[in-house]
Amino acid sequence: MVGRHIRVGVGILMSVFLVGCAQDGEWRKALTSGEKALKDGRYDEARQDFLKAQQGAQRLEPDQDGPYMAVSIDRLCHLYFVQGQYTDAEPLCRQALTIREQTAGATHPDTATSLIHLSNVLQAQRRYARAEELLKRALAIRVEALGPGNPDTVNAMVQLGDLYREIGRREQARTMYVQALPILEETLGSEHVRVAELLNVIGESHVALGDYGEARPVLQRALVIQEHALGADHLAVATTLNSLGLVLATEGHYEGAVSVHQRVVEILERKKGEEDPAVASSLSNLARVYELQGRYTKSEALHRQALDIREKTLGPGHPHVARTRTSLAGVFEAEGKLSEAQEQYQRAIQIYESTKGQYQAAYAKALKGYATLLKRQQKPEEAERLEQRANGILSQASRSGQASTTAGLE
Repeated sequence: MVGRHIRVGVGILMSVFLVGCAQDGEWRKALTSGEKALKDGRYDEARQDFLKAQQGAQRLEPDQDGPYMAVSIDRLCHLYFVQGQYTDAEPLCRQALTIREQTAGATHPDTATSLIHLSNVLQAQRRYARAEELLKRALAIRVEALGPGNPDTVNAMVQLGDLYREIGRREQARTMYVQALPILEETLGSEHVRVAELLNVIGESHVALGDYGEARPVLQRALVIQEHALGADHLAVATTLNSLGLVLATEGHYEGAVSVHQRVVEILERKKGEEDPAVASSLSNLARVYELQGRYTKSEALHRQALDIREKTLGPGHPHVARTRTSLAGVFEAEGKLSEAQEQYQRAIQIYESTKGQYQAAYAKALKGYATLLKRQQKPEEAERLEQRANGILSQASRSGQASTTAGLE
């Protein structure tokens, strides 16, 4: 699934600040070079450049507590965040926030930006309560300092929605997205591609809440905007089509869903290559529609194709491989191939058990599927044990905020 985080109007944090510090060419050069390296994925070079910028800030601000230092530290924090080095990123984010609170003030927009960066790091570590608190504070600052119609304010609203969605608070997530939409339309225009991105997220929020009738027109509007602005073969178009296909299938419009998912497969194969993991996901989604139609031979063939791609690209022990094996097991069971289904369930469960607590909802789904099969095989006691285990996993996932919110969409 393509990443769902829309980022509206948030430029490089230093961009405004640099207007006032052009006299220090060395500091500016290091920071600019680091940004380019970061954008290009040259992380070691970016780190060296940001460290040079930090050294330049130390020369400009001997007390090391001014705006030059805050910007330098902030970019280093962001680099570590992008690399997934959250324990390295967190103290830097906290240091940048402290400097800004002391120099710019607790209600300054730069302070709000640091709050958001620290929140992102905490959210990545699943420290959701504190992350939410920081995001709410940042949003309040931006509303007061920049106004509700400012793109950065909208961005904070969307990020708060993203957090709510991640922890399973779906209604609150949708509320934030819906509130942001008219502001974004007023700011950028109703046909802007970023409006389409937000429409897509709103559509997915409707899906997560089971409001498929609400989702379909929203996704269709996003699709029209994206096709006009980006072209019919853009990856963003494939993302929206993917969501729309799920809605059509759920509403029983199977032929329409097949057509939509076939188009997704074609786009991804052209853009990413025939053996990309994203292609495997789209094949699995198409296979599910065929399964709903009772066209099990077609469904089985597509799941096998997806499984082959995932094993080649991700490795045989990857959780996405387990997910495909679970889907394939369900098709085998529908076809009456019970021994083949049992093998696939067992192999999927073995993979999930090796992930040490991750992918809990998918693990529980595999357990429940296998339990259903065991009942058919007249093994009720073993089936009951698996169901109890699955329910315990889902309960734990719900308490820790890791419950699945994708409504079956890959």
